[in-house]
Amino acid sequence: MSGSDPLDVLRYQEQRRKPRQVEEVPDIPTDPVEFVKKWIVWPHISEFGADGSPRPVGGDELNSMQLDYLERRTAFRYDAEGQPVTGSDIVCKSRRVRFSSLCYALILHTLLRLPGVSALSVYQAQKAALLEGAIDQILYALRRIPRQWLGLNEGEDPSVLRVGYRLRFRNGSRYTLDTAGQHARVSNTLGRGMSSLQILHLTEPRAYHEPEIVFAAAGKAVGPRGWIVAESNPPTSRTAWMAEEYMLTEQDPPSGSFRRAFFWPWFQDPLKRIDRGTPGFDAMHLPKFVDTLPDGTVKKEAELGLDPEQVAFRRRERFTGTAHTRVLNLAENPESVSESFSETDIDYWLDRGALELCRAQCCDPIYRERLGTMHSVSLWIEPEAFTALGEMLIVMVDTASKHGVD
Repeated sequence: MSGSDPLDVLRYQEQRRKPRQVEEVPDIPTDPVEFVKKWIVWPHISEFGADGSPRPVGGDELNSMQLDYLERRTAFRYDAEGQPVTGSDIVCKSRRVRFSSLCYALILHTLLRLPGVSALSVYQAQKAALLEGAIDQILYALRRIPRQWLGLNEGEDPSVLRVGYRLRFRNGSRYTLDTAGQHARVSNTLGRGMSSLQILHLTEPRAYHEPEIVFAAAGKAVGPRGWIVAESNPPTSRTAWMAEEYMLTEQDPPSGSFRRAFFWPWFQDPLKRIDRGTPGFDAMHLPKFVDTLPDGTVKKEAELGLDPEQVAFRRRERFTGTAHTRVLNLAENPESVSESFSETDIDYWLDRGALELCRAQCCDPIYRERLGTMHSVSLWIEPEAFTALGEMLIVMVDTASKHGVD
């Protein structure tokens, strides 16, 4: 230590002689439920602390829906030897019940407990705010668990593990956040090239453009002991992939692609209410407004066992706003999966007799040529022969987009 102050050298040597205190670090819990309840903290979605930041929410504040899933889940389970047990769950839920946060917590436990595995969360749209919000939630939780579990040095922030929308843990595990894409060619690439994919998390698949292709591609990438969780608000169409898979899995015996189906009505969420004494609460309880409600509404509210604040929330969601808004609200805060379906009657713009006549004269084209990936041209009559007819031709095309109606 040439050039150093001798007193500094003496102090340094004295410090080296003193016994160093070793920080005791608890082991990562083997039970995912213990990990979630004891170690995971999330920012509250509507309450703030004294410093203006979201109030931390710990495992002691899990709602009844989260607790029910932890009790009855088939995914995120291990056998007596500590090996993962194959499982898959499909969840239809209300909006903003913190279920995605629960999935993040279970995923983080897996990535820390099983070195070298991968997890994939798939979102409905390529929106920076959506993916950044998820990353922020995950980093919020990682900053509140022992840094040694993450292999971080003192002073290092978990954000050093981030590469784009991917977290590269120092035990070799990987967590990727991706989007479902707007085209089949994109959806068909999800999960490909991911080695040791242990978890596939599909969030809001009701909004995917090609949910069947996403599930077929990414689902096949999951290992034989892997886990799949699809969680979303119920779709507004009973023919949507999420709705069909839920109904097939819910029946006894299940015949869907999942092992267990979950649904919880909106009123199990303790945050779905309008506070007493607010203008919104008073408006929903005004006698003049109550008189406009459909027959049987008040009786139904009593049968559900709702308190006055929940009643106000229910009335606002179901009986205010435009007709389209009310349809969307039924899907976001349903009391059953089936009531979220809003199948519309087919509006025929041609006379039914004309349609039957056209259908009777249908035949296969004599020539068809594909023009790129999405379009083709077909001929039912040679151009010269058609010109000679001197008649008008009615052409009907399929304009429905993904489970729609022409």
